[in-house]
Amino acid sequence: MRALVYDRLSAKASSRYYTPYPTFDWPPALPGDEYWFTPELLSVHGTEYADELSDKQPPLGR
Repeated sequence: MRALVYDRLSAKASSRYYTPYPTFDWPPALPGDEYWFTPELLSVHGTEYADELSDKQPPLGR
């Protein structure tokens, strides 16, 4: 009985699976001199450490 339930659940999960990667137009490479995402999403945003970072220092997210 359990094997039947496992098989049904596995088949259902497999039939509904899709990969999101082809959905997006991914760039071939990330630029090294720009932020990869908005700086507000950095873990140091709004802290004293964020104010200490200069544009020459590569913070997380670059």
